[in-house]
Amino acid sequence: MVWLMSGRKADWPSTDPDGLAVRFTLKDPRPRPDEYMPVLEGAGLRLEPLREEHLEALCGIGLDPDISRFMPNKLTTREQMAGYIRDALAARASLSAIPFVTVLAPESQEPQVVGTTRFMSIDSRNRRMEIGATWIGKPWQRTRVNTEAKYLMLQFKTDSLNERSCAALLRIGAGLEGMLRERPVQ
Repeated sequence: MVWLMSGRKADWPSTDPDGLAVRFTLKDPRPRPDEYMPVLEGAGLRLEPLREEHLEALCGIGLDPDISRFMPNKLTTREQMAGYIRDALAARASLSAIPFVTVLAPESQEPQVVGTTRFMSIDSRNRRMEIGATWIGKPWQRTRVNTEAKYLMLQFKTDSLNERSCAALLRIGAGLEGMLRERPVQ
């Protein structure tokens, strides 16, 4: 499914937090090399670049079979999680993905890794990318975590069978634009 954020142009900021213009470019829509390691911050939630050092934290919350139910590769062992991280980092190195670890960071508590998500299938020729490979530890499912992470990423694509992700998108005003039945040959 393809999701678009509803709202008027006036609802969107004209600059980012660093004062740089927010716009689309016809020259090169692929993120710049320095944009493959961004930190996206919201109200008590942060998306940080995924690193190998996150393995233990992700294993501590993510080896439940229900969490990877909608994913092509199951994450039920430490070795599978390590492979998942290696694949994500390889995709970043090839400039085809921007993987994040989702960190809950309330002011009064120690920051805690609660899941992961990424921009993926970055296709500059066709000016598109997706959000995917999103999973959140069970204690944080059906909370604001997924909603805020999706909002921070400002690009929406999700599996139609993943009702939790669909509900998170609806809560922030996204609307269903259509179903993609075929994808370009990769």
